[in-house]
Amino acid sequence: MPSSAATTAPRPKIPLVLNAPVAALGDWSELKGKVVYVDFWATWCLPCLAALPRTDALIDALKGQPVVFLSITDEDAATVQAFLKKREMRSWVGVDEKGSSLRAFRVHERPDGWLIGKDGKILAHVSPDKLTEQAVRDALAAPSK
Repeated sequence: MPSSAATTAPRPKIPLVLNAPVAALGDWSELKGKVVYVDFWATWCLPCLAALPRTDALIDALKGQPVVFLSITDEDAATVQAFLKKREMRSWVGVDEKGSSLRAFRVHERPDGWLIGKDGKILAHVSPDKLTEQAVRDALAAPSK
């Protein structure tokens, strides 16, 4: 995955999205004009679980802004739905059992994350525990191209 800010982010199909106003993501047109933070996680990943409160706090702090937090896992839907009954997540939760999104973003370990600008270009490769509210606000303030 190139890390250049000029690189357009991949847009893999996500067949199931929970906690969201959409049931799936096809071409990601639903996210056009929004800043998107994509993080890759799993229910079994302890550092991922430790980062959830921080992500939830960012979502709360940025409420009403054109930003979407999309947490993607390749676990099966039943596992993810059972997890969400025990632990609330405020982000959109993408279920990609075939792992196409992990391959598209070249994810080798979790947690992993990418900040994507309103123009669909990659702004930063940043894990959820390192993402700052200011980085997201800077992305929101950047002019759309």
